[in-house]
Amino acid sequence: YKELRPIMWCKYHFTTTSDSFISKPHETRERSMGRTVALTLGSYLLKLQYQHTNPLLYNGNKNVLKQVFDNIVEAIGDVATSEKYLITRNHYRIKEFLNQPITIALIKKSLAGNLKVDISSPRDELHEAINAGIYYVSSIQALHQYNQRKKLMQARPSELDYIIKNITIDLLYNTGRFESWYILGQCYSYIVEDDLIWTSDKLASKEKKNTIAEAQRKAILCYLMSLSLLYTNDKITQDNAIILKMVLESLGKELTISYYKPMSKACFEWKYNDPALKLSDNLEVEKTSIDSILTLSSFNIQQLILLSFSKAVKLDDDNLLNDDRVTKSWMSYYN
Repeated sequence: YKELRPIMWCKYHFTTTSDSFISKPHETRERSMGRTVALTLGSYLLKLQYQHTNPLLYNGNKNVLKQVFDNIVEAIGDVATSEKYLITRNHYRIKEFLNQPITIALIKKSLAGNLKVDISSPRDELHEAINAGIYYVSSIQALHQYNQRKKLMQARPSELDYIIKNITIDLLYNTGRFESWYILGQCYSYIVEDDLIWTSDKLASKEKKNTIAEAQRKAILCYLMSLSLLYTNDKITQDNAIILKMVLESLGKELTISYYKPMSKACFEWKYNDPALKLSDNLEVEKTSIDSILTLSSFNIQQLILLSFSKAVKLDDDNLLNDDRVTKSWMSYYN
């Protein structure tokens, strides 16, 4: 690792920060990094830095390689706007999933591990590196930095766009990472939080309030998908139990915010485009347009809130979070 850092500086002017090593910049000619080198270097650094630890739970300095991974992502290029058929198709499927009402049937599928998005794995030159976690780790680093800036009241909502873009690329390549859906949900939750705290004037307008509700609906859908993917695993490892608790708590928190004022269940309202049929006063069937309806009853929302928090508490009671049963490296789930 120590030998690699000077090479990264000399060739590409990449700097890292570490307690044990401080790079000493000197006069060199910076080279541009090609996509092939970026993919290889990114995959290698992932294994070197995190080894058997899930990056989402990594306790070390998350900013050590942030500049390096930012440059690697930049060198790879804009994957999200690719015109490849499978990328375009997967992008449509994810967008379609996030643009649907939250119903009791959808929740049942999530808790049974049967909630799916019909996406396929693009087998191109980027697949192996993305599957290894380049965009996943880049998103974690950016989200960590956002949280740090948020505590100092210096964060901007526009910073979340970069994270959403990167973590969506991870999803586009069908990595099957439940953590990616959780991170995407966190981004939408932060958008909702920022709007409610700093731009509360939006609540005075029905159209603007619907925009907040849309982001909130997407956050809940992301958490439900993350839960579904978690429940498809045969064994709950220590790492998975910790992340499961995080997802359940985030879901319960978002549901609570959505249920009470000022949102007042707005994210559960849905307006169907198709006209409804009703009987007229003359007992004739006629078409009519309907206002938005609640797709989930108040009782079911309350029950889901209680279920989310009770399951999170039960994980603590079962001592799963302190268990040493870590059966696999996190990378082995995506290879």
